[in-house]
Formats: sequence, C-alpha cells, structure tokens
Amino acid sequence: MDRIREQHKKLVFLIEEINNEALKFNNICFFTSPSLGVSFNSFEVCFKDYVLYLYSLFIELPGPNLKFVDKKIKDFGFPITDKAKQICRLVQDLRTVRGHYTSMDKPKDREKINACEDWYEQTADVKILEKEEDYRKCATAILEGTIEYLEMVSLCLKEFSNVEFPDIIQEDWTRDLTRSFSKFQWEMELQYVLEMYGMNHFDPHIIVGKELGNWNAQLKILKDGFVFATEARRIIARFIEQEEIWPATGDDLHELGVEFGPKMREMVKKAKKLYYDDPCDKTELLRRFKEKYLTN
Repeated sequence: MDRIREQHKKLVFLIEEINNEALKFNNICFFTSPSLGVSFNSFEVCFKDYVLYLYSLFIELPGPNLKFVDKKIKDFGFPITDKAKQICRLVQDLRTVRGHYTSMDKPKDREKINACEDWYEQTADVKILEKEEDYRKCATAILEGTIEYLEMVSLCLKEFSNVEFPDIIQEDWTRDLTRSFSKFQWEMELQYVLEMYGMNHFDPHIIVGKELGNWNAQLKILKDGFVFATEARRIIARFIEQEEIWPATGDDLHELGVEFGPKMREMVKKAKKLYYDDPCDKTELLRRFKEKYLTN
C-alpha cells in the first residue's frame, strides 16, 4: 500500500501542477476540486474508490479542458503510450460495468464488459477480481496509466507558451469553454428538467450519452455570452416536448399483443400520448395502455 500512497501523492501533485499551468497561461482552472476521496484500508476498497475518483477527474472536473488538450497533444505529435492514451476510456468502462447494471445481451454493454475483463486478465491474470493481490495489481496499473497521461497533459500545457502564436490557442480554448460542456454538466441540467416534468424515472446518464453531441452542436450557433444553464434547459425541454423519450418500446407493446407493422406505429403514438399526458414509469404505462387499448 505504501507504493500506492506514493503514487497518489504524485497524482495530486500533477493535478496541482496542471491547474497552475492553465491559470498561468490562460487564467483557467483546469480541474475543479474533487469531492471524492480514496481509502487505503484495503486494496479492494482502494481500487473501487479510484475508479470513481478517476471518473470524476476525467469526466466531471475538467469540463472541456481535457478534450481541448487531447487535441493539442495530437497536433503537437507528442509520443504518448497506449497505456496513457487508453486510460480515460478504461476508467469510463470500469465505472459503467462496476457502477451500473450491465448485461451481456446488450452489444454496448458486452463490449464494455469484455474490455474490462481483458484488462483484468492483462493486469492481474484473472477475468474476475477476487483476491487482494488482484485488486493491488489493478489499483497500481490504473494509477500508473493516469500519471503517465497527466504528465503528458502537463507537458502540453507548458508547450502552449512556446508556440509562435499563443494568443490563438488562448482564443480557441476560451471559445471551446463557452461552446462545449461535459456530460456531467448536461446530466445536472437534464435531472432538473426531468424533475420539473415529473419524469425523473429516466437515467440522465444514458440519455446524455446519446444526445451530448447534438445538444452541444445546438450551443455552437448561439451568440457569445449565453448562460449555459438557461440554454441547456431550453434545449432539453424541446427534446422532451417533442416526445423524444418514453419508458417503453415497440417490443414491450408487442409482448402485450400488438402486431408489428402499421398497427404498431399507431399504437406507439397512443402509448406516447398516454405517457406525456401523465408521466409514469414503464410498468404503470403498460398497465394503462393495456387497460385502455387492449381490453375488450
């Protein structure tokens, strides 16, 4: 555990260094302060904490800053190892598989589960983590990959001051900050709107995962100076009011006896109207639908 503690100190130092470089170059706070902590009582708890901690570090805390620097790392042609290059994706997969219900029956879930199992096997020679030694190897590996990656981020930030026209990078970065927002930021606004409409039985994480690109694209046509929360809620409200989401599917209606084909399109519209007239969860919606349209 001593090695992991030392690596953690190095990680914290790199976060501070990156923040200082970003403030010095463009008066930007790169990472907001993490609210999560890491326990060092056991390797198992430590690894599980790191998955959440690093997910927050890569996804929630930097906003679009990390994406901007990632592009510049490629532009500058910095040599980055596969371990460092893949660490963000790995952390996202680990967090999804360990923190959400996933099923091998779903292609996207299966891809993430397989990716995690492959990494476990490469790192600890097992497909399922059970022993403290397995967790130790994985905690060490995920920390090492993160440190390599953050060292590259720090190096890139330092290089910004050495280019011929640093003001162009400053302008591009500032514009990115006002035009691109993280999944976490959108999830917060979506949760607000869903609660306002009485539709908080949906998972904001799943919806934002599908709509993020489209929603951020809608922000790009706005004039400078807009307030993100205001515009985000308008975009989300339009999405909901256009009846883009509902808790059931055509397959659910088919299981109740609705035939596939033109009849299905008609019944989906009716089911959606039932839902938007009075939002409810899937079980209740199907009960209402069956009672109104399928009971003689």
